[in-house]
Amino acid sequence: MHALAYPLGGMFNITHGVANSMLLPHVIAFNMDAIVGRLANVARVLELATRADSDESAAQKLVDQLVAWTAALEIPQDLRQFGVSEDHLDALAVAASKVKRLLGNNPKTLSLDDIKSIYARLLP
Repeated sequence: MHALAYPLGGMFNITHGVANSMLLPHVIAFNMDAIVGRLANVARVLELATRADSDESAAQKLVDQLVAWTAALEIPQDLRQFGVSEDHLDALAVAASKVKRLLGNNPKTLSLDDIKSIYARLLP
């Protein structure tokens, strides 16, 4: 998430906190299959799910709650309002891919196409 936020700040002057907040549900959803058990545990601790829910269902409930919180807090979910368009996705993805120090901590390897697809979710 942080690696993808940096280019948004550098290229479009989006504050780092806003960029991270925008990206959070989408990066978590991308990583879900690699960390489903951990996400399910968080969902259960937050009482979004119970032991009766499968880990996959519980994890999805957490992602859904992140989306709901993002909306409730009025975190922007459209990069267009900052001047970002589909034409910028390649440059954003390349810039994010260079933040190796942070990408190395992600549960899954992100290809340029993966990074572009996460940004594209914020261009409804």
